[in-house]
Amino acid sequence: MPDQLPFPGFRPAPTTDRFLLAIRPDAEAATQAVALARDVAQEHGLTGPPIPCERLHVSLFGLAPARPLAKLVAAAGAAIDPRWPAFDLAFDRMASFGRRSNRPLVVFGDDGSGGLLDFAEALGDALEEAGLARPLPLAWTPHMTLLYDRVPLPEQAIAPIGWRVREIVLLRSLVGRGRHVLLGRWPLAG
Repeated sequence: MPDQLPFPGFRPAPTTDRFLLAIRPDAEAATQAVALARDVAQEHGLTGPPIPCERLHVSLFGLAPARPLAKLVAAAGAAIDPRWPAFDLAFDRMASFGRRSNRPLVVFGDDGSGGLLDFAEALGDALEEAGLARPLPLAWTPHMTLLYDRVPLPEQAIAPIGWRVREIVLLRSLVGRGRHVLLGRWPLAG
């Protein structure tokens, strides 16, 4: 059945959930990231609260929930090759991204994210073959958001926040509710 055209004065229902494949920092890196967010907020007068350890992540691919949820989880798991090796990831830069009023303050890094870029390319190919993923933008910058605030901060070096990436997870982000639901996790080799 084709989509119904919108009636004047009525807006479509807002998106309430997003599904994403992501990696999460280990406990030590997550604690470092939250401490950095608190220190930076205090130093620069930011009022946005740090993202809690359990919600910190690096988004890889958004998945459209165009199928029953159990089938989405199974298809994502089938696309992830368990032979892909674990890799190291380190972020050594920090900056505010974007121009909107509620800017994300993120950590990122050029030198320490090479393994992630290679991994994302392989994962993207596998997901595309399975008909699951939205492609990454050409200028995708791997990053982890620490907090949101209206005050922009320029790029600056930080003490590296790094960890060994040992698994990929599928998260259901409950938009506007500050929660992630873990739907699946797949280990990497090594």
